[in-house]
Amino acid sequence: MGRPLRTILACLALGLGLGAPGLALDLSWDLESGAYLGYAGPWDLSGSLGYGSATTSRIELSAAGPKGPVRVSGRASLETAILTGQAAAKAWALAALPADQVLAPAYSSTSPAPEALLTARLRTAWLRLDPGWASLTLGKQILSYGAAPLWSPVDIFSSLEASGLDTVRRGVDALRLRVPLGDTGMADLVGLPRGKPGEGSYALRLSGLALPGLDLGLLGARRGGGASAQASWLAGADLKLDLGPSFFGELSLAMPDAGGEPVLRAAWGADWSIGDLVLAGEYYWNGGLSPGLDPYGAGSHNAYLSLAWRASDFLSLVSRLQWSSAQDALSGMVLAYLDVAQGARASLYLDLGRSDSASLALTALLGAGLSLAF
Repeated sequence: MGRPLRTILACLALGLGLGAPGLALDLSWDLESGAYLGYAGPWDLSGSLGYGSATTSRIELSAAGPKGPVRVSGRASLETAILTGQAAAKAWALAALPADQVLAPAYSSTSPAPEALLTARLRTAWLRLDPGWASLTLGKQILSYGAAPLWSPVDIFSSLEASGLDTVRRGVDALRLRVPLGDTGMADLVGLPRGKPGEGSYALRLSGLALPGLDLGLLGARRGGGASAQASWLAGADLKLDLGPSFFGELSLAMPDAGGEPVLRAAWGADWSIGDLVLAGEYYWNGGLSPGLDPYGAGSHNAYLSLAWRASDFLSLVSRLQWSSAQDALSGMVLAYLDVAQGARASLYLDLGRSDSASLALTALLGAGLSLAF
């Protein structure tokens, strides 16, 4: 499914919301702006100092039809950003990879990164038909499988990306059929069609409440081959157990068509709320894949810890620590969020990282931002 079809879907959802009687329309908009000072280089501070800034706008429109034999709903969201300095240079370098975005000026591998860059893309654009016994969704949508919050071996469709201070999953072009099984179960069939059927990806996930407090999921999938992917069969399982603290675990097994050893990946961890404190941790083993082949660009062993504290009705403090065996990379971040008004939040953060790379032994970012939601 290409950009023209997603644009048609978005326009159709807008047209339904504005013109069809009995449909409910909801429009939301948020604006986020921030800037940072950064250092990257050796420990002797002989590396480069720089700055970066990003102002991002997201507009989301959703429409839902009246209740009836078949209910129709849709959603479309558009994201635009103005980047300068290091933020523009990073986006320019990543533009060489396949990405659903438009750049101004247009990307060229022979041109240096511009001082300022405008990006735009359609993040989601889907239509849903719900006859009651099932729901069918067509278009660009967020597919989040599994239970792990950061590295998820079972989440075979989505990819991670940094968005401001948070990590989010990107949408994919898909057909999705969901059929409830009893009161708590779900059969979830997903297809990512391509020009050639053999290059598409398809999955069936069964999930439900196995015991009080215990959610289980089973996955079977086929990942098609293409220019940058190897065709393979996949199987996976995930669970989440709530005992006050919540524990989660995931396993996935990939069996390439071309032969070779199967790849087993795993993640497990827990989160726990104690009053105004929230603790979370995760460990991820990528089966010995090189970072270039790992879906998250991670090393064989990876760990993540976070601690969030709601200090008052207006102030929140968050600390994060992340380690990867790839280049023995360790990074930590401390953030402060201040709710300055209804729908307005200010942030201040310090991000430090180190690795065994001589040229990037130390990285540091000091930044501040403001977000508004309407």
